[in-house]
Amino acid sequence: MSSFTHSYSQSESSSSYQEQQASRVRHSRPFRPFSSSSRAHIFEPDQPCSLNEFLGGVNYDRTKDDIQIYDRAVKFFRNVLNKIEIDCQWHHFKFMVFEEDDRFYVKVSRVKNRPPPAKVANCLSCDSESETNRASSLPYPSTTLECEKLHRLWFDAKARPMFIVTPERHVERLSDCTDEEIFEMFHLTCQLLDEEARSTNAPWETGMFERMTLNHGNARNLEHLHLKIWVNESKFEWMKSRWDKEKREKFELLESGLYRRDSRVKRIPRRKWHKGREGEREREGKREVRSF
Repeated sequence: MSSFTHSYSQSESSSSYQEQQASRVRHSRPFRPFSSSSRAHIFEPDQPCSLNEFLGGVNYDRTKDDIQIYDRAVKFFRNVLNKIEIDCQWHHFKFMVFEEDDRFYVKVSRVKNRPPPAKVANCLSCDSESETNRASSLPYPSTTLECEKLHRLWFDAKARPMFIVTPERHVERLSDCTDEEIFEMFHLTCQLLDEEARSTNAPWETGMFERMTLNHGNARNLEHLHLKIWVNESKFEWMKSRWDKEKREKFELLESGLYRRDSRVKRIPRRKWHKGREGEREREGKREVRSF
């Protein structure tokens, strides 16, 4: 498979999606696409490897290798995002990571004709007063360095066989994350899966996750950017049966339907939300009239 030359924006790492679109100054870096169409793009790094290997392993410390691995990983993910958001002009899409035969790749699929994510009373990832937030929260793996704690780890609030990683700060697109946030999001994912396998004496070494998904735009159900790590169901059950009492009780609370009962994260009906927006615009208009 021939290499593919991809260009990326020269804007700062923390630049927004709109700022990246405005900047057309590019650099070139090769990477390989599996396929390219109006429906999906699939990319893999130049040298096939597992995601964990690509990110330097769970004990990777970027200060000790002159950030070579870190720089390579950030450029790869930035290139994919720029290809999708700038070149293809996609705003609503699913960004998915798969791994087959110890080779990872990224697949991006466009999403059309879906309404925007529902408005909620409070952001589940940000609201520390929410009982669902407290029951879902997970500790950092033992391999996580202090400088890497830019995200939070969770059970799925609906108790599905997955883990969740969200940025500590409220952000809605991966391209709006800093370079550090992009790298640590995926690195923390590898650390989390490794910690789960080691702490439960799992009999497998690979094939832990089925896919990782980052939904963007109208592909999301929640506004806060969240990486879903779907785990093989039988492996998830193995780990769950070996969790300590506190961890198991938290998950059982989620299984009981806590998320549906939690008024703090209740969805706001679209009609009420739009009515509230109209009232806000009307009040703004009255303030402008009084100001003349």
